[in-house]
Order: sequence, then C-alpha cells, then structure tokens
Amino acid sequence: MTEHVVAHAGDVAAVERLVSTTVQHFGRLDVLHNNAAIMDPKHIAQDTNPVDIEFDVWDRTFAVNVRGYLAGCKYAIPHMLEAGGGAIVMTISGSAKLGDLGAIAYAASKGAITTFVKSVATIYGKQGIRCNGINPGLIRTEGGRRNVHGAMVDIQLRNTLTPRLGESEDIAAAVAYLASDDAAFVTGAILDVDGGMLCHMPYMTDVMAEYGTTMGFGESREEAAV
Repeated sequence: MTEHVVAHAGDVAAVERLVSTTVQHFGRLDVLHNNAAIMDPKHIAQDTNPVDIEFDVWDRTFAVNVRGYLAGCKYAIPHMLEAGGGAIVMTISGSAKLGDLGAIAYAASKGAITTFVKSVATIYGKQGIRCNGINPGLIRTEGGRRNVHGAMVDIQLRNTLTPRLGESEDIAAAVAYLASDDAAFVTGAILDVDGGMLCHMPYMTDVMAEYGTTMGFGESREEAAV
C-alpha cells in the first residue's frame, strides 16, 4: 500500500518529514531516489550567464538541486545504516558534463551532485550503502515539454543516437536497476541515460547533413558525394 507525501525539495523540514513518514509507513528505508530540480520556465529564463544572473536565482537553484539532495541523504542514511544498508540514486543531468549558452546555475548545481554521489559512495560503501547517479538526456516529461519545444526538440533529436527522445519509463528502468540487487557491485557510478547524446563528436550532425552516414575519413567532398 502506498502513501503520497507532498514535499518541496528546497524545504529541509519537508524533506525530513517525507523520510520519517516513509519509515513510519513501511518500517524501514531501503532506497532513496533524489530526483528534484527547479524546472519552472520563469526561473530557467533567469538562469542566464555570470554577468546577468541574480544571486537569488543562483541560491534558489542550489537550495533545491543541491541542498535538497543533501537533506534527502542526511535524513535517509541513518535509517539505512540501522537496516544494514541501502541504495541511493541521484538524478543529475548531462548539463553537469558540458558548457552551454545559459543555465549556468543549473549546470553548476548538477556538477556538484556528480561529486556528491562519489563522496557518499566512498563514505558509506563499507557500511552497505551504495550511491549512484544518472545523467538523463531530454526526457519528454511535463517539465521537459514546457522548457524544450519547437526547433529545439528537433535539434535534440538530431543529436540523439536513438530514433526517439527519452520517456519517463527509460529513467524509471535505470533507477530501478541501480536500486536493485542486480547492481549490488555498482557504486559511485554515473550512468548516462541520454540516447547517446553525449557520446559522439560535436560535429556529428553537421557531418551527417553534409555527407550522410557513410562518409569515410580521408575522402574528399567530391569522393564522398559519388
């Protein structure tokens, strides 16, 4: 039997209440999935560049994206230790890996989580707690549709190596694996669930537009066109 608890990741007391309610309901806590970020389009529009961004935007981003994850771990880990172990999965982002034209607070916060994952895995591994992260690509959630639309969807799809963009079920499957005993020997890992978006050369889409998929290295443009 499930129970739904409304909690804001930026509210530390709410996160503590979420964890305690879970333990009261189930009697123990085995899995924590830290999965939160500010995705409000108005907030995203203010997350610009180092010169124009307001400190409040930076602070609000980190309050949810980083401090919220810390709160989840702070209140969940003691229960996992009491139970003899557990699994933590943190949703990060491909933005943690590469620079972009904006969203610097978002990217920086996700970069912080990458190291946070490895720190938690290192500190608690010998006590039976595993900690891993996932880097989603563009996932067609409600928030994803609000913030990425029009031509940007086509651009994202062209840079994705699979025939489609990601769905919530793709992320759920990855989290379920990392939280399960099938991943008992996996910890401190960051799993890309992005359809291959970040595994290819940055000029791939330009090359495909110019030559197609069969261009060989060393061919001239005229040779490739024959």
